[in-house]
Amino acid sequence: MQTTIIAVVTLILGALLGHVLTTTREHKKWLADQLKAEYRDLIDLLYDTVTVVTEERPGSGRPNNPERLNVAVQELARMFEDRIFIAEQLRKSDVKTDWLKMKEMNYYDPDLRGRRH
Repeated sequence: MQTTIIAVVTLILGALLGHVLTTTREHKKWLADQLKAEYRDLIDLLYDTVTVVTEERPGSGRPNNPERLNVAVQELARMFEDRIFIAEQLRKSDVKTDWLKMKEMNYYDPDLRGRRH
């Protein structure tokens, strides 16, 4: 009788431990997948934004299509703000400061060069 109880308890504990380990492993994989997806989205949008800036500001002149430039800049700004899984890494890397510098260059008006306000 005692052997049967020990066997049942061991079986139940083994099943619970197996479930916990599987759940933990699956959660870690899911988290890694989410991180990878957010970085992939960010890299894709960075590439798209740089492409738009290059096409719209050839030689840093006035934008050919200011609306297209505005949309690209706004989408990237939103991407930096709404990341969930990589938000801490973005904060630590101070990417927002770099983004603001890039944004200033995107909207720089070459006609104002040399003028004082």
